Amino acid sequence: MRTVEHVTTTTAEWLLEISGLTIGCNDSTDVVSRGHHLAAQVRSAAAAFCAATSCGPDGCVAGCPLATYDGGFTACHLASELAPDTPRNTTIDAHRAAMLYVQALRAASTAVFHCRRQAHPAGECWFSTDGTARCGDVLAVTHRLGG
Repeated sequence: MRTVEHVTTTTAEWLLEISGLTIGCNDSTDVVSRGHHLAAQVRSAAAAFCAATSCGPDGCVAGCPLATYDGGFTACHLASELAPDTPRNTTIDAHRAAMLYVQALRAASTAVFHCRRQAHPAGECWFSTDGTARCGDVLAVTHRLGG
């Protein structure tokens, strides 16, 4: 399995990278608000990934940074489900967007348990954008990506 790695060019970018996905870890934090935040973080990273690539509901296209991953095709499909109708933006680096998307999936996989216990009994899913529960897809894709 290959991982997506991109060289950070400045200290500011490095600081943003290491501080961007640090939700959780504190047991006193409310599980529901943490879950909502992690799910929003995944949707945001999926939108950035969709904007940076030409991938869509049909999965990876040529040159996709996730194409070499086991589960990369499914991750691309999930991104399009989490961020439908995202306009293309060629100023976003595709490799960096893929790395942040994978990191967000891995961080959010811990919220799936609580989503199923807290949100699903109320007929909700923190990862849904269209009424379809997506937390199981988040967990499955994360496992396939090696997380």
